[in-house]
Amino acid sequence: MRLSPFSDPRQRQKVFPRRVQKYQYSTPKISRRRKRSRELDTQAMATVKIDGPSTEETSRLFEHIADSHCHPQEDPDGLAHIERLSSKYLAVMGLREDDWPRVAELQAAYPHKVIPCFGVHPWFAHLHGFRNDGFVRDVLEIKADLELQNVGDVADVSLSISWEATLRKLLEAYPSSIVGEIGIDKAAVVLGTNNKARTRLSHQLELTERQLSLAAEYNRPASLHCVRAYGHLQDLFRKSDPCTLPPRIMLHSFGGNPEVVKGFTRMPRVGGRFYFSFSNEINCKTPAKTLERIRQVPDDRVLLESDTCSATTIDSGLLESCKIIAEAKGWTLQQCCEITFQNFRDFYVDSLPKI
Repeated sequence: MRLSPFSDPRQRQKVFPRRVQKYQYSTPKISRRRKRSRELDTQAMATVKIDGPSTEETSRLFEHIADSHCHPQEDPDGLAHIERLSSKYLAVMGLREDDWPRVAELQAAYPHKVIPCFGVHPWFAHLHGFRNDGFVRDVLEIKADLELQNVGDVADVSLSISWEATLRKLLEAYPSSIVGEIGIDKAAVVLGTNNKARTRLSHQLELTERQLSLAAEYNRPASLHCVRAYGHLQDLFRKSDPCTLPPRIMLHSFGGNPEVVKGFTRMPRVGGRFYFSFSNEINCKTPAKTLERIRQVPDDRVLLESDTCSATTIDSGLLESCKIIAEAKGWTLQQCCEITFQNFRDFYVDSLPKI
């Protein structure tokens, strides 16, 4: 097992400030997803056994399967399962500054399988800021009929301003890393506010722009989350200098309208940088729309992901995602695995030789 560059507590303290390490933010929504993933895993595996490929065929499929986007660090009890996964590679997405050490530790534990990804997820945008005297309340959007004191204690938490320097250090320390998961979400409420507050869109956009700029500076791809905000995201890309944008951009668990795909792929100067990934975890909620979305994606831009929060559900989740993409594209499962695996290699071309 290779040691992490941050195994030494003194080195770790330089990169991950004590205040951030101490502050452990609860993630009930992710915990519910993890529980749901485990509940569905038995059903998914039953489907594979009854309707899916044989064991021999499944083994052949997994020679060409990699996970473009997942969060196994969210289930500490399931981490030992990574060693038994059939998936060749895992792109493990960080969620917030105090989550990044867990991603770094996974890469150290499984150096030939894990691609580390570091970014601030929009669900945690309210914890990360840009000035010394900022508080969470400064970036919240409160419902009009509510007072600030009614949203919970989280409003009085100081914003981290160390995240940007920490992210820069991690990109330098891990040459195989990319920036993710980042993005904007107009639907999500801030955890800890009794479902009464959201992070201001302007704050999410600035945070996303800064992370995209860092990805461009270090020539790293980025994985983006977007919910009910594809117009805002397209506006951001249209107004940006291509030099300030990453070389490749993944829109993960893509949920936009089919026409939105063309809006990205035909965007002047940067349309060739966009990839679209799909997961059974998220996209199966609207199967008919998902099939149409996938059909609009160029064959060389579609990616396979699990988006699960437990290593125990990655293989089964990827196989189910593969079935969805194969159905949409009219491919066999083998064709789907081979094509999406090549796309994975193209997207992570600079990461694979370094892990």
